[in-house]
Amino acid sequence: MKGLILKDLYLLKNRKRFFLMLIVFSIAMVFTNDKAVFVINYITLIFALFTISTISYDEFDRGYSFLFTLPITRRQYVLEKYVFGLLVGGLPWGLVTFLVVLLQGMHNRDVASAIIQSLVLLLFVLLFLWVSIPLHFKYGSEKGRIAVTALFGGLVGIGYVVVKLLMQMGVDFKIVWIFFEAVNLWQLSLTIGVICVLLLLLSLHLSIGIMEKKEF
Repeated sequence: MKGLILKDLYLLKNRKRFFLMLIVFSIAMVFTNDKAVFVINYITLIFALFTISTISYDEFDRGYSFLFTLPITRRQYVLEKYVFGLLVGGLPWGLVTFLVVLLQGMHNRDVASAIIQSLVLLLFVLLFLWVSIPLHFKYGSEKGRIAVTALFGGLVGIGYVVVKLLMQMGVDFKIVWIFFEAVNLWQLSLTIGVICVLLLLLSLHLSIGIMEKKEF
């Protein structure tokens, strides 16, 4: 697996200028924007999406046929994609979250609220990644993108309709955020962590099953 991670890191290195500019831009936004929590979602999503790009690189020009002549199993290959996704998505998320929390504390703002928002954003990014990886393994790069777009587009559409209906029924969504703020921070962190692990295990199981049945 170490060799596979190094391979993907070299692919990341080929686009180092873009990612360095992204990091610099994100850090600058943290220091200049009062509502900088959205930067956490942005940078985490961009870095996590690079994991999907590495799948496209591996698939290009019948790359799988060569890749699996090496002493690696399909299970190891799939597992490496998840480890790589956690590395390239988790490290920038941790860095930017630390800066945001530090600045919130220095300006006597609500640190707990910033952490809660950061954890919720991390959950959504990981959910996107855990759904995208099996779909890309199943349908390939081009069809996988269409499948992911259709799935999340449909979910957004359904969510929009449900929210509109609930608003017409007089439901106050501020209550939901008040509930999150009232929950103990450690309990919320533990809950989100458990949800992420369960989604990860389910996604990993699906991806391994897809790759082991695939013919190249």
